[in-house]
Amino acid sequence: MKIFIFLFSVILFTNVYFTSVSCELVRFNVVNSANVTCLMVEFDGKVNHSIANVSEDIAGTVDTSRSSCSDTMNVLTIDGNLYTMRLTFTKVNSSIVFSDVSFNVERPVTAYTLDKDMFTVPEGKSFKCDSGITEYLTNQSGGTVKMELKEMRINAFRTADDGTEYEPDSVCAADGGSKTVPMIIAFVLAGMVVIMLVGYIILRKKEDKSTYQTV
Repeated sequence: MKIFIFLFSVILFTNVYFTSVSCELVRFNVVNSANVTCLMVEFDGKVNHSIANVSEDIAGTVDTSRSSCSDTMNVLTIDGNLYTMRLTFTKVNSSIVFSDVSFNVERPVTAYTLDKDMFTVPEGKSFKCDSGITEYLTNQSGGTVKMELKEMRINAFRTADDGTEYEPDSVCAADGGSKTVPMIIAFVLAGMVVIMLVGYIILRKKEDKSTYQTV
């Protein structure tokens, strides 16, 4: 009986652990005039600006009037709670660059920008980065907004009319060891289960043999 209680505890712990490291993703799609999904953006994001009293998960809806796709630039504008956020992707030769972010707070009215190449991927690839990025947007008065994007997957300049399937991933360098710890824990737990099962079988055989000899 004890062995089954232990195994149940191990399974429960494993489930709780891997549930705790998961997150709720938000996904935004931009569709062009040809009804093709030209830009897909997915992440678990957070912004923090204490002066403007903005500290929340990035969520909202796509502002279709200010989101667009051209041959050289893809723009996603998100309407959030008391703010709008604009992400810009540009095509340079055969590469796609995440090149600009702007964050506009409604109360008080303040604009923050980040003009920096945050990643570059080859054309025809999607950017994937579970580790994510942390950047600081600034305004002319020296104010800052902290932006955290994790579990990122971004596919810009899509041209194929294939629904919403991501193109092959280009994985960020920071993800090289991001899955190492969960994998080690999974292997250790699996090994513990196997050892306990083998021990249980051996113990049962000994008990059966002892009972038989007594009879």
